[in-house]
Amino acid sequence: MKIESLEFKVSQGVEDGVKEIPKEHYVTNAFSDMTLHDQLAKNIRDYNWDKPLLVQRVAMRPISEGRDILVNAQTGSGKTGAFLIPIV
Repeated sequence: MKIESLEFKVSQGVEDGVKEIPKEHYVTNAFSDMTLHDQLAKNIRDYNWDKPLLVQRVAMRPISEGRDILVNAQTGSGKTGAFLIPIV
């Protein structure tokens, strides 16, 4: 099974339980959807990274908004980029 075809859900703890967050509130479909430093955006283009990997699409927007997140994904799925790209 390809990583890109996996289903995922994002939920948030609320006062009386857990609520699921609709994907359109957090998914980033392209690096160009993010406000990135010019040099970082150039480096991403130079590496021919066309679109974020699944874990990056799900994690980058909440991280760039300063939210705390927990990501559980296999090695090589793009977690390091998901955390570092918004931070840089």
